Amino acid sequence: MKSTLRNNQPEMSASDIPFLKEHLNYEIIVQQFLKKIKYTLLDDNDLTLEVPNITLELREGTPSVYNCLFEDMSSFYPY
Repeated sequence: MKSTLRNNQPEMSASDIPFLKEHLNYEIIVQQFLKKIKYTLLDDNDLTLEVPNITLELREGTPSVYNCLFEDMSSFYPY
């Protein structure tokens, strides 16, 4: 998570790129394990997709995949 100031407004961003090259090895191991047990890792693009025709008690507006799976309230970042 990174915060920068742009046009006097705070801007939040995130990256899935590891800080250290060695961490890429961990990602490979985790991906292989997930594939073996037939799980799918959902990234930010998947989790931020809107789910139409769904209403959640604590969520204003159209909920995202993240809201449906984990938290049904409006949250600041990123979902």
